[in-house]
Amino acid sequence: MARFAKGACISLLILHFVFIFSLTSFASGLSLGLFLLALGVILVSRFEFSSSLPYKSLLTVSLLLLANVTLEFSSAPTPSRNYVALVGGNIITGQEGAEVIHNGTVLIDPAGKIVEVAKSDAINVPANYEVIDAAGKFVMPGLINAHTHLFKDAADPDLPMDVTSMAVPGYRHSINMYIADSYLGKRYLAAVMANNAKKELFTGVTTLRAIGEVGFLDVALREKIAEGKLVGPNLLVAGKILAITGGHAADIGMVINGPVEARRAVREALRNKVDFIKITNTGGVADSRRLGEAGELQMTPEEVTAIVDEAHRKNILVAAHAESTQGVKEALLAGVDNIEHGAILDDEMIELFRNNPNALRGYTSLHPTLSVFAKGVNWTEEAKSVAALSIIGRNALMVGEQLISGFKQAVDNDVLVGVGTDSGFISHKAVWKELKYFQEFANVSADKAIHMGTLATAKSIGIDAQTGSIEAGKRADLLVVDGDPRKDLSLISKPLVISVNGYIHTR
Repeated sequence: MARFAKGACISLLILHFVFIFSLTSFASGLSLGLFLLALGVILVSRFEFSSSLPYKSLLTVSLLLLANVTLEFSSAPTPSRNYVALVGGNIITGQEGAEVIHNGTVLIDPAGKIVEVAKSDAINVPANYEVIDAAGKFVMPGLINAHTHLFKDAADPDLPMDVTSMAVPGYRHSINMYIADSYLGKRYLAAVMANNAKKELFTGVTTLRAIGEVGFLDVALREKIAEGKLVGPNLLVAGKILAITGGHAADIGMVINGPVEARRAVREALRNKVDFIKITNTGGVADSRRLGEAGELQMTPEEVTAIVDEAHRKNILVAAHAESTQGVKEALLAGVDNIEHGAILDDEMIELFRNNPNALRGYTSLHPTLSVFAKGVNWTEEAKSVAALSIIGRNALMVGEQLISGFKQAVDNDVLVGVGTDSGFISHKAVWKELKYFQEFANVSADKAIHMGTLATAKSIGIDAQTGSIEAGKRADLLVVDGDPRKDLSLISKPLVISVNGYIHTR
């Protein structure tokens, strides 16, 4: 029995080390060395001279424990920020209507702030600056993705929606939604989320909002990125979505029923250090069980009003998943700050977007998530034959058609529109394609599309004083791309240099 217990203990320690090692982005040489030494002791003990190690089991367990502990506390060297000058580039500032600064220079200080932006012949680069030659290249603000789910990934948005990847109760439900309460599940999901955030960074996104994750793992990820322990974009997080019993995303959210519970949930979310609140006041496509459920009213106006009031008392924005005209209208009347997805609009709603007395800043913005719905549905034989999948597909088509119409109305009526792709349900590597869909569906120019994906989105989510454009005093969140992104938007996804808060990454 004792021998079995020792063997089980050693096996579990080995499996734990291998599991964590497979997920981690950095492992110290000490942790790996201790693990290999423990394996060496195990191998030695299989030979006759193993008697020379009378305490080999204790030694093995001790080495494995130390290997696991040091692996847990391994962290990559904190990157440094220096005085940096991007010299000779063609600078797209992100400001609407601004001219490109040809042969321009951007100075960045060790605090990660932009010191000066001007034509190169107007700037004297100090001797202590590291010079990055951007001659012939284009320098632009990093994209901002205001609607992403990091706990999963999916297909390219240029492909029709794969309904088999959706969260169908009783069918092929994403296991990620159910495992977060376990130790191993949390470790796995944390690694998945970190990897997806890194994907967005290296394809041009320097700021993103995690708009509904499993548990509050996004809060921890935000802190690790901010501390330099992980590489990723600047992160704003909502933690758990607020939903009603049986409502959209209730399985990964905080369930509320009535205004009192609504206020309590906001307080709990803020206690967990979220940056904003996300609610689902209508049904959604991904977990719909009935035709027409996506867009059905779920939260009552009183519940939405209580959430908005409680959040606004703390100067916190509220984003609402809303996929029907009445659902969007009720969210607007309550003072929601960001509408996610959207629907067909009427004149009253358009005016509320532009001038909303109940919104925190006096207006509401739209994140249409065109990427999810742009190419319709992939009607595979499985999608046709399985009733649950067929319902999701048909709901997606209905919602998508109204969402695109509402987006066009918003652009035509000068509603503030920002980029939010719903990545997780589409690829984390294809955020730039939302700009392409702005052009495709509303005839938006490339200049304006870039502005919408940078400074306009920053304004939409309340961070335009910190980022979104290349201006002195703002964070150095910018990209260097090999060509003019106004002529080829795909260049944004292949940046040669990425600066996120002054930390420089190169390909």
